[in-house]
Amino acid sequence: MKKFWIIIAVFNIIGCAQPNTKTTIEFGIVNPQPDKTYKVFAELKTDTSSSRLYEDMDYLNPNVSDLMIQLTNFRTVGDTLIGEFTFNDKPFKQYLKAGLIQVNNSNLKYSGMTITGWAELDMIEQKPGGFFIRKKK
Repeated sequence: MKKFWIIIAVFNIIGCAQPNTKTTIEFGIVNPQPDKTYKVFAELKTDTSSSRLYEDMDYLNPNVSDLMIQLTNFRTVGDTLIGEFTFNDKPFKQYLKAGLIQVNNSNLKYSGMTITGWAELDMIEQKPGGFFIRKKK
């Protein structure tokens, strides 16, 4: 009888296991300047009640460096530089808020942060004149 319950438990564990799926978000920087470097920040949450990212903030005060992400797979489409960020899916709804700062390469001064609103991961969020985020199809 003990073996029977162990076999049932193993089948339940196998049946409940879900594949590790990932979501890729595209970040587009419109008209990137050749003398600037861009830092991208992403806040991923299950609710939109609060945020650590806000418009024109200095990313070092309060320090949100832990939200900085590294984009990969860069390509240029028209006047837009597009990079990608991939993360593990969760079994619940998630929202993403992104931030962007420009760093002047000659004097290392940086701009205040430009942010998107909260976006569901299957939606697109455009920031006029700056950048956008969208789920990669």
